[in-house]
Amino acid sequence: MKKEVILAILIGLGMGLFITYGVYRVRSSISAPPTTDLEDATGASPTTTSTPALIAIHSPEHGRVQSDTSTTVTGTTTENSHVVLFVNNTDFISTSDATGNFSFDVDLDDGVNYLTVHVINTNGSTATDERVIIVSDALEKLESTEAETASDSAKTTDETTDVTETP
Repeated sequence: MKKEVILAILIGLGMGLFITYGVYRVRSSISAPPTTDLEDATGASPTTTSTPALIAIHSPEHGRVQSDTSTTVTGTTTENSHVVLFVNNTDFISTSDATGNFSFDVDLDDGVNYLTVHVINTNGSTATDERVIIVSDALEKLESTEAETASDSAKTTDETTDVTETP
């Protein structure tokens, strides 16, 4: 009986050590990433600096109401970046010049027009800006109606004269 207990303890101890060694090997292979020669030589990994993409739309201004169906979208971004303009499911693609300026001549639909400008610079960084432009001749009609009303009231004022009675 003593021999059997001692044999069971030795077998259990051997299996425990074998499993512990296996777990140790797996954990050490997962937690330690391989090092490169550059890291070994300098003690630091190489870093890359990337310039973020920037965008500024100069015209048209957000919320603009106009009667003309054409407009020019102008702005500034980082130099030599790809510029994509989306206007009501139509896309326009260009590249900014050496100073970062870009310009698009676009035709707008009557009503609300959503302009979205995406910029992708040479490092792959992106930036986005949006504008809403409303094309309507209602404002123009309202201004002409107000002008006619003002001129009619001026004529009416000129035609009436003040009459005062003297006792």
